Amino acid sequence: MIAITRRILQQFRHDRRTLALLFVAPILILGLFYFLLRGTGTSPALGVVNEDQGPFGTLVARQLLRSSEVRASELDRRMAENRLRDGQLAGYVLLPSDFSARAVRRT
Repeated sequence: MIAITRRILQQFRHDRRTLALLFVAPILILGLFYFLLRGTGTSPALGVVNEDQGPFGTLVARQLLRSSEVRASELDRRMAENRLRDGQLAGYVLLPSDFSARAVRRT
């Protein structure tokens, strides 16, 4: 077992292409993914539908609207669905009417 391991390690040491594939290629690929995913694209448009009248729904909606990671706008459900269907929104967050009540029950 030790002899096989030693032979494989010696082959790796003498084969520069394999070493490049093991160490250099992953670094290059990760670098390309970084520039692809963290490019200068715009932040996604997000709709916030707050049907909750309680404090938690208001708090969550306010935080989403203030976020610098997404361009959030407060909408009603019908408008959010229309904009999503038209491609104007990447998605929307629906805070149902019992959002605060459920949050209180679970704590």
